[in-house]
Amino acid sequence: MSYALKLCILSAMLSFVPSAALSESEICYVLDGILFLYGIILTALYCKIKVGMLHICSYRNTNGLAPHPQETYETIGLKK
Repeated sequence: MSYALKLCILSAMLSFVPSAALSESEICYVLDGILFLYGIILTALYCKIKVGMLHICSYRNTNGLAPHPQETYETIGLKK
């Protein structure tokens, strides 16, 4: 969803309720609801990305494509 569309939806939601009629606590409830929905949407998108990455990794392993082996480092013996 584009930023402009989100802004239009938010302004439409807030235009139905006159701000002078809301007390400070009611405004906080409205903002908390918006933040709650925003958190749910971000969590869903994050999970979608993680599941997609797991699918890509499993696909690579089944086709014989493995990640590059990590090189091991040799420690240097220091004399004291």
